[in-house]
Amino acid sequence: VKAGERVRIVLRNEDRGMTHDFAVPVVAAAMNVIAWDESGEVTFDVPDTPGTYEYVCRPHSLMMRGTIRVY
Repeated sequence: VKAGERVRIVLRNEDRGMTHDFAVPVVAAAMNVIAWDESGEVTFDVPDTPGTYEYVCRPHSLMMRGTIRVY
């Protein structure tokens, strides 16, 4: 994404029996935890500095994580 851009993430939980969320710690953005068959969203401004920033599913942060590349 472009530096400083506003981003909206929509998540639908299709994982029966599990809760999930989506958080970007560097900008203190997070959605509420959602249960199976629920949806949630979070809107945030990405950092102004190009780089790679982590996102996580907080209930499963050891295995459910990734990066957002800002340019």
